[in-house]
Amino acid sequence: MTRRHRLSSPRQWLAVGLACLLAMVGVGPGSAATHPEQTMWLAKDGYVKDQLVAVFVDGPVWFNHLGQSEWKRVTQRQTFIDGDAIRTGNHGYAVLSWSTDNLLLIKPKSGVRFSIDARGQPQVLVRAHEATLLLSSRESRSVQIEGRHGALWVPHGEASIQANAQHDLVKCLAGEAEYRMLGSAQPVRIPEGYGLELDRRGQDSALTAYDMRMEYDAWRRFNTWLRNFDVVHERMTTELSYRVDAAMVNGVFVSNLEVDPDGYRILDPGADPAPREIHFKVKITPYPRPHDKFEVYLNKDLVYALREGREGYYEVRFRLPHFPEFPIKVHYIDSKGRRDRIFDGRFVVFNRHRKIAEVRHFLRQLAMAFERRDLLFLRDHISRDYRDWYGNTYWDFTRLLDDTLRQYRDLRLVLHPHSFIFRGDQVQVNLNYRLTALTGNWTWRYEDLGSELMTLVFADGDWRIRSKAKGLFFQRLKVAVDLRQGILRGRVLDEVSGRPVVGAQVKVLKTSFQTSTDSMGEYVFYNIPPGKYDVEITKNGFGKVTVSQVEVVPTGERH
Repeated sequence: MTRRHRLSSPRQWLAVGLACLLAMVGVGPGSAATHPEQTMWLAKDGYVKDQLVAVFVDGPVWFNHLGQSEWKRVTQRQTFIDGDAIRTGNHGYAVLSWSTDNLLLIKPKSGVRFSIDARGQPQVLVRAHEATLLLSSRESRSVQIEGRHGALWVPHGEASIQANAQHDLVKCLAGEAEYRMLGSAQPVRIPEGYGLELDRRGQDSALTAYDMRMEYDAWRRFNTWLRNFDVVHERMTTELSYRVDAAMVNGVFVSNLEVDPDGYRILDPGADPAPREIHFKVKITPYPRPHDKFEVYLNKDLVYALREGREGYYEVRFRLPHFPEFPIKVHYIDSKGRRDRIFDGRFVVFNRHRKIAEVRHFLRQLAMAFERRDLLFLRDHISRDYRDWYGNTYWDFTRLLDDTLRQYRDLRLVLHPHSFIFRGDQVQVNLNYRLTALTGNWTWRYEDLGSELMTLVFADGDWRIRSKAKGLFFQRLKVAVDLRQGILRGRVLDEVSGRPVVGAQVKVLKTSFQTSTDSMGEYVFYNIPPGKYDVEITKNGFGKVTVSQVEVVPTGERH
């Protein structure tokens, strides 16, 4: 090192030391713009109660006091007083805070003046001459932005306003905003995701939805300070954020339940009846305080309180609201009455589908047992509480079954179930059947075709017949079928309601055949000579109907 480069003066050594110190702590000119994360760290101490403070400044940003013409550069953490004004240049950005509840973001080419009154409400009035601003507030109405045609409040959330000579454009990005137009007593509430525009004459448009992602993207320059504001508020708030760590439904952990293709958790009681009551339990973290409130939401008409239970669970019991599908949502209600969803699940009582499959399998076994003349199986699958529409009991049914199996040969039974109605632990099955049998001497064949309403119940691990509506198995086996003759059968329904017409008189014209419809609206004629006939149907109150050219073929041709 040459002599001319040596630093022998104490003042020179002091200057070098200060420069090194400034470089180490990073507070040199432009360091806030170069290191935004460091600026964010410094700005966490920039929120001062009841003071308007510049927590971030970048680019050309000036201020002046009321009554002065000179504009000066704004410095970091500068405090503003009543009457001060701020304007930003083409590339000037500023972030101002009022206490810890309000954050004001200012974009380039903006000019505003502040009116601060500690006695009034709001305490800070921001008069926007021509500006693009965003106000983020947390449970505060202390800051109001006054545009050219109205004033904006944000009690909780975030909203932007663009005020210029052409219009006032207000958009609510989060929470809810209030905008009161000049000359109006009541403010307009702007929900999240909607905006309102007033033209130069002060005429407002209807609330219009917009893309919040694009609006936030327009403010991406301030992302660091918006996140910082959230962190500061979370540290100071007394509200807790709850979550559900474990949930149980009727003693089974929700995480262990199967999930169907539609996303429903499957409640499968197996062969047991569908549950009449749901016992729902959750473990909430952190453990709630005594005054905290939680509710279970099923639908708008069914809301239950979640109470403290045993073993650290919060629980509720309620009757099964819907079958087979129902939702469960758990909300935490904060001190402001707002609801925060901490659990959301959808459940399905899947045994309905499995019961239908089991019922179909049982009916196939029943038909096979009838054809193989298995009286033991038939006896075991009739409920001891059996009683049908004919007044038969279990003992009548088994006796008649025994007689039927002894009197007939070559029994053939086909059952076609087509609808299932679940009522508690019982299932009503609507089915069509066809039953044929030969007499004991193998001379005549009996035939019965029709519909049946059968009630089944699951008991002792098996399905059993509880009741029947018609004559399947024995009441209908009365007529010997001549294979050379034919069978004519049908059903009479009300054309308007579609219900069966009971007691209608049915005549085959120019013959002696006549009968009346049964409780299902059905009629049947056996052993009619083959040919074409006219059938007349009459009933009081319904009039007369004639069906022409009904063809009857020999029964032997149908097998």
